[in-house]
Amino acid sequence: MASASPGRDTPVAGMIPETTEGTETVRITNSPALSAVPRYAGSTMRDRRDFMRAYETYFHALSAFDTGFGWPFIMPVSGCIEERTCKMVCLYEFQKIPNDVSEREWIAYFLQARQS
Repeated sequence: MASASPGRDTPVAGMIPETTEGTETVRITNSPALSAVPRYAGSTMRDRRDFMRAYETYFHALSAFDTGFGWPFIMPVSGCIEERTCKMVCLYEFQKIPNDVSEREWIAYFLQARQS
């Protein structure tokens, strides 16, 4: 149920303390309305293309909330990969442990599917 926030012309307007010195953080509080983080658990080029398309949609949707005062947390690509899939890809594609694969390498891995 929506409720009006206290404003200048309400009886509680005088009771609201003035802003204090310093900066206040701005948070987006309506999280159910925000886009859900896509998850990658596939193994084919088509799965990679579909994931990257979903991630770009998610990224652009949350980027719309970016202001000069605050921004939403956007999950990095590496955080959107299912754990078992991440280990397998790191072992066979990168020949590294998961912690050694950078964000740029993950992005390049998914963008590579577009070129094929």
